[in-house]
Amino acid sequence: MSGTQSHGIHYTTLPQDSDFFGYLDAAFMNVEDSKSTLGYVFLAGNGAITWCSKRQTIQAQSSMEAEYVALSEAAREACWLQNLYLELGLLQEKNPTLI
Repeated sequence: MSGTQSHGIHYTTLPQDSDFFGYLDAAFMNVEDSKSTLGYVFLAGNGAITWCSKRQTIQAQSSMEAEYVALSEAAREACWLQNLYLELGLLQEKNPTLI
């Protein structure tokens, strides 16, 4: 960690109608166990608010299937974030969430 002490995530103040959005990707089939890797990140206020990187639990048969599994995981997280925003009283202008 000593090489990254000067790095960090800088957040701006969220306006009342601040939207969050996400990015995702999947890497098809690892050589070691034939499982794909997925990753996603959701951003708001110019900073990451949630992220994930993990191996998929299934063995995808194609890169397209690996992408669909990653999209499913990211969509689940987007639904959770929408509910959190609702509970916090923040408005999400763009619905559905942009991924």
